[in-house]
Amino acid sequence: MDDLHTPDRDTAARIVREVDFEHRLAGGYVHERAGVMMLSLYSVEEVFALLCSACPQIDIGQLERWLRTTIGDSELADRVRDIAAQDESRQDLLSRVRDAIGLRLVQCRQALATESVNALRASCGRCGYPP
Repeated sequence: MDDLHTPDRDTAARIVREVDFEHRLAGGYVHERAGVMMLSLYSVEEVFALLCSACPQIDIGQLERWLRTTIGDSELADRVRDIAAQDESRQDLLSRVRDAIGLRLVQCRQALATESVNALRASCGRCGYPP
């Protein structure tokens, strides 16, 4: 899983953004009393939160296509496709997909934070305040 390259700032911003209604992803989870609860997912972060729940319900193939076409992260989509091809239980597959998405979110947050710190240092240098 360590072979995901760190995205640049623009790619990271695109990955963490929320998509509009037409591009949402359907998912759900099993509630112990109400049964399957369906959700509309508008961001990779929401997908990650769903995958962290006790009994997530999501179509891995549909998730792979959504990551590739809507989010524009073909590298993560390829990772999800490779995970889905493994001969493991559905729960194990979803756990591995969750970990890959979590890694990508951490990379994106770091890329965006690094860019913000560099911009702050550059602006501090212009005003004479030591960075």
